[in-house]
Amino acid sequence: CRTRKIADGGVSNNSFVMQMTSDLINKKIEKPSNTDMSSLGAAFLAGLASGLWTDKEQLKKLRRIETVFEPQKDEEEYKPAMDTWMQAVKCSLHW
Repeated sequence: CRTRKIADGGVSNNSFVMQMTSDLINKKIEKPSNTDMSSLGAAFLAGLASGLWTDKEQLKKLRRIETVFEPQKDEEEYKPAMDTWMQAVKCSLHW
């Protein structure tokens, strides 16, 4: 079982969301230096296909982590906000 998670894309630039997610799932979340992983993934696949890299282990060594979010709060601290969120979602289903 993998104990760390990796976040990328636009939402990974929101430290509040990343910290809250780490707290709620009780896992470390790594934010890479380059958050545009779609284009980087395509480049990595092209490099593997062309022989520039021979395996995924070489690619893992290229990864650079900018920030690691570690659980700091108990998920129960989010319960009031999550309950309110779920009520809002339920209300929106009947529009």
